[in-house]
Amino acid sequence: TAPQRAALALSAARHLSAAPTRLDDVAREVIDNPKEQDAVRAALLQALGTPGVTASEKVAAWALKQVESADEAVRIAAAAAVANLRPAGGGEALMARLEKAGKSELSGLATALAAYPDEKSERALRSLLD
Repeated sequence: TAPQRAALALSAARHLSAAPTRLDDVAREVIDNPKEQDAVRAALLQALGTPGVTASEKVAAWALKQVESADEAVRIAAAAAVANLRPAGGGEALMARLEKAGKSELSGLATALAAYPDEKSERALRSLLD
């Protein structure tokens, strides 16, 4: 069931050891299912946003695409996953999302953008304060 798959994705990150944990096997189950429910996708993205969790480039690229999901919970969790996984193009995608984001997303996007310390992201963060 969807609640069981969501719990599995979240529990995978809770069992972190001293070594980085890779969630590719769990992620593939979700990524390869086009009918997967948003709650499960959000749970996986939360897990991918956990410090110490790593993933393949394919999984990181999928997380990056979720920043533009139609589901708000998925978008918020995707921002954290992108901050942790740091896929190529992540800073630009987060800044693009920032321009369209609702109030509930701003805090998570600002935190995620801090993982991409460059001049453009710093300007975007400053614009939030203006």
